[in-house]
Amino acid sequence: FVTNGLGGVFLNRNWDVKPTIQPSSNVGERYYFRQLEFEELNAVLLSLNSPPIPNVTDLRFFKITNSGLGMFPPIPTVPTGSLEMIENGTLPGINTWAYDPHGVTDHRAEYQVYSFSGGGGGGAENGGALPVEMLYFRASLKGKSAVLQWATASEENNLGFEIQRNIGNEWQVIGFVKGAGDSELEKLYTFVDEKVQPGVNYYRLKQVDYDGKFAYSDIVTVQLGEEGVDVSVYPNPVTDVITLSNVLGKAKVYNALGVLVKTFEIVEPRQSFDVSDLESGMYYIEFEQGVNKHTSSRFYKATK
Repeated sequence: FVTNGLGGVFLNRNWDVKPTIQPSSNVGERYYFRQLEFEELNAVLLSLNSPPIPNVTDLRFFKITNSGLGMFPPIPTVPTGSLEMIENGTLPGINTWAYDPHGVTDHRAEYQVYSFSGGGGGGAENGGALPVEMLYFRASLKGKSAVLQWATASEENNLGFEIQRNIGNEWQVIGFVKGAGDSELEKLYTFVDEKVQPGVNYYRLKQVDYDGKFAYSDIVTVQLGEEGVDVSVYPNPVTDVITLSNVLGKAKVYNALGVLVKTFEIVEPRQSFDVSDLESGMYYIEFEQGVNKHTSSRFYKATK
C-alpha cells in the first residue's frame, strides 16, 4: 500500500497497457480485487489516524494521463495533475465506475478509458469539504466551437479555473477563467474553445485556490463529425428517447458487434427518436449526408 500527496491510500495492484494503436472510442476496463485487500487497506488508514472506508463502493480508482512518465510509476512520484480519479456510479464511464461482485466475497470495478496507459485503485482522499461547490459542468457545440459552461453554489478562496483539453492523450491548458474568490451566491461561467478537432474532444476544469491547492472537475466531451459536421447526441446514456442535433440525412445505428439495428431519417436540425426497444450496451451512429458517410457519434443504451 502507498499513500499519495492528498492523503489517500491505494491498493498494491495496478494495470499498465501499451497498445500499438490507441482506441478511437471509449473501451471498458475491469479491475478485480479481493475483500481481504479492502480490509487491509482500511487497516492502513487506521494506522495513519484516518477514518476507514465504510463500503467497497466508496473506493476511488485512477488512471495515469501523462505518457511521459513511462512505465507505471510509483504513486508518490506521480504529479497530481497526471491522475484522473474515477468515482462510483450507476454505469461504467470515464468518470464513474460500476460495482459487481466477483465470486462469493470478492469484487470487480468496471469503468471506461479513452486511451490506454496505466492505473489502479482503490483510494480515498482525506480532508474536509472542497472550497468550491460545483453545481454542473457542461459542454456543447455551437457551429464548430465548443461552449463550456459551469456553475458554482459557493466559493471560498477561489482564484479561478484552468480549462484543459486532452490533446494527444495528454491534458493541455487552453485557457483560464477568474473565480469569485469568496462567494455564497450562485456563479455562472462560460468558456468557448474555437479550435475543436474532428472526433471526440475531452475537457476538464482545474479549480485553483489562492494558496495553490487545486481540484479537478469531471470530464465532459463534445464530438465533431469527421467531415467537419458538428453533431450532438443526447442524453448519453439514454433509456428511452435520444435527440440528434445539427445534422440532416440518414442515421444508421449499429451495435457493438457491427450489426445494423436501426435507421433514422433526420429531416429537422433537432429531432428525437425512440430507442427504448434496444438492449443495453454501446451503439454507434453512422450519418449519411448525400454521398458523404462518416461515423461520428456513439451512445450507451441503459436500462431504466
